[in-house]
Amino acid sequence: MKRVFFELLWRGLRGAEAPARMAEYEAGAFAFDILSPPKAQTVLRYWDWSIGGSSTLASYDVNSIAADIYGGGTSLDPALVAVSGDVTQRARRRQFLAARAFLVRIPCPRIVVPGNHDIPLYDPVRRFLLPLHRWRRYIAADMDPLYLDDEVAVLGVNTARSLAFVNGRISDRQIALLRRRLCSIPDHIFKIVVTHHPFIPPPIPPYAIVGRAAKALAVLE
Repeated sequence: MKRVFFELLWRGLRGAEAPARMAEYEAGAFAFDILSPPKAQTVLRYWDWSIGGSSTLASYDVNSIAADIYGGGTSLDPALVAVSGDVTQRARRRQFLAARAFLVRIPCPRIVVPGNHDIPLYDPVRRFLLPLHRWRRYIAADMDPLYLDDEVAVLGVNTARSLAFVNGRISDRQIALLRRRLCSIPDHIFKIVVTHHPFIPPPIPPYAIVGRAAKALAVLE
């Protein structure tokens, strides 16, 4: 986290008391400067764009979004943008084209993994024979993406399945790949796994965890 965001967080927590407690802020900022690395990485995550639905990313001003992320003194300036699924509403060609048009404008590395909405729902032939054909064609051919630099490693995992209409699954092959990749990355590098479906139940029900979650968590932990 950058120093400017530490200050914004502190002021947000203290509210009206902030001006009278600047000595407390200075002490916290001093500790922050000692403990924080000289170059902290930011990974920005998006999910559930659902392009093609009633409220979608396509209705927003893409230039304004880009300016908020990359422009100005408080820019997040992420090392990576991770998009974890459901970029489309119904996996239609025009929806994938709209998603790709936004993704290619992101001026930094990105990892994108599919969600259940990125598999066709009303086309049974495509759903069961070519479930992610359009995804591979328009979004990303690599279904096991990896980003790695000197500070952070981000591993993408596809948990979307044709036979799972809401929930997802992870295969034994994917778990083995996660194990090999995680074990090959030095301990000092911070590791992140990006999926559409959760491995741990979120605090707000009703959500189901991904199939083989326990087996995968044994590797991740």
